[in-house]
Amino acid sequence: MSGQSSSVKLPRFNRRLFIALLLFIAGLCLFFSIYNSLHTGGGIAQFDDAVQQLTARYSHPVLTTTMHVITNLLAPFTLGIVTIVGAIIWIKHTKELWRPGLLATGMGMAYATSFIVKSLTGRTRPSSTSSILPFESSYSFPSGHVLALTTFVLVLGYLLYSRAPSRKYLTIWISSAVGGIILIAFSRLYLDFHWLTDVSASVGLALTILAVIMTIDYFKPQLKHGTQLFSYKR
Repeated sequence: MSGQSSSVKLPRFNRRLFIALLLFIAGLCLFFSIYNSLHTGGGIAQFDDAVQQLTARYSHPVLTTTMHVITNLLAPFTLGIVTIVGAIIWIKHTKELWRPGLLATGMGMAYATSFIVKSLTGRTRPSSTSSILPFESSYSFPSGHVLALTTFVLVLGYLLYSRAPSRKYLTIWISSAVGGIILIAFSRLYLDFHWLTDVSASVGLALTILAVIMTIDYFKPQLKHGTQLFSYKR
């Protein structure tokens, strides 16, 4: 009896929805726990000042220049252009609208979420007296850079991996995501444009966006006649 129960597996698509639900809950919990810490001064918020002082103490001209290049290359505007151009190339090459459309949708959700949450929280950035030029004057929470890049690598990775799942692709996806998130988050912290809580909360929001995209993908419309524009190979 125990042997039979141990071999029971959830259907493939049910597993995907279940994972999406877990990611959604985890992302919301991470975001709201960080948001709550802003008001209580506990949790991760108690490390904001310490991280700011640490990065200022070990600043170096070469590292500063490198971080400026990285933060500009991976800026939300730049990623938006990459998404649009990449989606057009993807559509022309594969005659498929669905996955490029989902990637664009995910990025649109990231930009909208960043704008709305920044406007609602109105949190100021670290003091401009310690920031490395040029200053940024928009609201700080969450980090639009981290949210955009994290959403991009998570959603794109999912759209590619879900159609051709393998341990190799999963390893590449996870390592690329972790490396990219650490790189852009460090650049924002080092340049004194954000607090630790800003970049951390952005990861939680990106997880919820990924969960929404996964759910939409599960309910993909099945066209009955002719066109292959929404099709993909499993």
